[in-house]
Formats: sequence, structure tokens, C-alpha cells
Amino acid sequence: MRKLPAILVVTMLFVVVAGPTHAVVQCAVRDLGAGSIANGISDVGTVGCKTAAVAWFKGRTINFGRYLPAGDSRAFGINNKGQVVGYTMDMSGNTAAFLYIGGRPEQTLVLPELIMAYSIDDAMNIYGYRQNEFGRLRGAILQWAHGIIGELEPLPGFTESIANHGNTKLQAVGISQGEAGIHATIWNSEGVPADLHPEGATYSFANSINDAGQVAGSAEYWENGTLETKAFFWDANGIPTEIVPPAAGFCQANDINDLGQVCGTYRKTAEGVHQAFVWEKGVGGNNLVATGWALTDAYGINDLGQVCGVGFYKGVGRAFVATPRR
Repeated sequence: MRKLPAILVVTMLFVVVAGPTHAVVQCAVRDLGAGSIANGISDVGTVGCKTAAVAWFKGRTINFGRYLPAGDSRAFGINNKGQVVGYTMDMSGNTAAFLYIGGRPEQTLVLPELIMAYSIDDAMNIYGYRQNEFGRLRGAILQWAHGIIGELEPLPGFTESIANHGNTKLQAVGISQGEAGIHATIWNSEGVPADLHPEGATYSFANSINDAGQVAGSAEYWENGTLETKAFFWDANGIPTEIVPPAAGFCQANDINDLGQVCGTYRKTAEGVHQAFVWEKGVGGNNLVATGWALTDAYGINDLGQVCGVGFYKGVGRAFVATPRR
């Protein structure tokens, strides 16, 4: 497979702060089972792990551990065609991405071109990372339909890159890392990277991008001798807005849908209890609640506004899909 070219761009970003306007929204919850984690969601299904990679569809569950090499596996991304990506690790510790293209699960494919696959868009572009000939990690886009793999070069002064997510316009987001630290990075459709690192941050991470080019992620700051995590929304021009929760100390934005709705988690008590939330610029944030549940961590949100993640029901950790009642 041939590689795509890449160019380098760096920018400086100043932060807009959105106040802590979190309300409460009641949700209907689908229980995905004890001991499971829901990492990603589309309009047709949810993916995660329960001893191995798993996908939950309406009326159907696929345990990919039955069809992948013996060892460990996790599913991270699912598109609106029900195609799934993640990683598998064999008993010797070797890792590779995997792809489920639909149909019979026995046809699930191992992708040695990638070490890890985090997301897949509706055009079957797969986002993750691989190792180059010098042993460095490189973010990568595998355009499955065209048989092309493109490596994403890190920002100047950094040695490695990782792609966490992408959209149907072949924009990707993730990180550049090295001795210079860790900076949230966005790559345009030509593979050109730009720095999303908010002013004053120590480390930053871009986790998700929608088709409008809006990004969700987080940044870490040293404040009063403590490393504090703050959630961020970047608009299509790369301008960051901090998402401020009711309680300070830890807040992380994990995913964004095509409506610009962000989901994530924040620490709401000094004891470390987490709270799942959904936030939208100009609207504010909503804590997700459901009878009998503590919805603690939201990892994915689809264009129907449904959220997946992990929480506790009657004190037992379980994966969930929450549908807000409007």
C-alpha cells in the first residue's frame, strides 16, 4: 500500500471558558451487562469489551474473542454501517488492529498494517496508529475502499503521533508526543498537522472530531502543585472552549457527534466519584441520571443523542447505553 504525503503546521491557541451550567436529564438505560465496558456508539450499535471485544446490536451480540487469535481484544469504533474496529493481542503480546465488515463474524479480519484501530467512518476509513521503519509510532489512516494507508507526521519538535478519531472528510485528530511533551493535534485531509494545544497547558489530547471539524478532548494543567484535567471543545477554526463542570479538579471530553454535542465525565466529589455528562456550546451541560443507576463515565455519543459508557447499578459496574428523555 502506498503512503500519503504530509506537511507540518504549528499554531498558538487562546482559551474561551464556558461556565458551569450543568442541569440534570433523566435517561432510559439499556444494561449491557456486568463487567463490561462500552467504548463507542453509532446509530446502529455499540462496541466495547467484556473479557474480549464485543459489539451490541439490536437483538444481536457478537463476541469477537471467538473469532480472533487467542489472547486479549478490545473494540473501540463502530460506524453507521455496523462495521467495527479495535485491536487484538496474541498470547505473545503482539498487537494488531481488527476489522469486522459486517455479515458473518467468522470473517472478522486482522489488520497487520496497524497496531491499533480506534475509529472507522462511514466511508470505511480506519484511524489508529502503526510503527514506522525506525520504530516510531505514527498515526495512520487506512482507506480500506482504496487500499491506501497514509501516515500522519507529528508536529515539529515531536517524534511520534497517534490518531484517535477521524471524519468522512479525512480529517483526523489525536496527539503528537516526544521530549517536547504531548500536544493535541488535528490533521487536515492532506495530512497537514496543526497544534490544538491550549495556552498554558502541560499536556493536551484530541479525542474525537465530527464532520463539521469540531473537536472534543482534554488538557492537563499544573495548578497548586496538582495536575488538573480540563475538558475542551474546539470549533472548526481550532479555537478552544473550556467545558467547566460544577466541581473542579477533573473533567474529560471523550466524544462529539455531528450535532456538536460532547459527552464526557467529571469528578463530582473529593472522594473521586465520577459523573457522566453531555454538553453543547451555547446550551450548557447536563448530568446524565437514571433510576437505580450511577452513570459515571460517558465514552461515546451518536447522532441520536444516545450515550454509551460505564456506571454502577446496585453497586455493580456495568456498561450502558443511555437515551435522554427530552
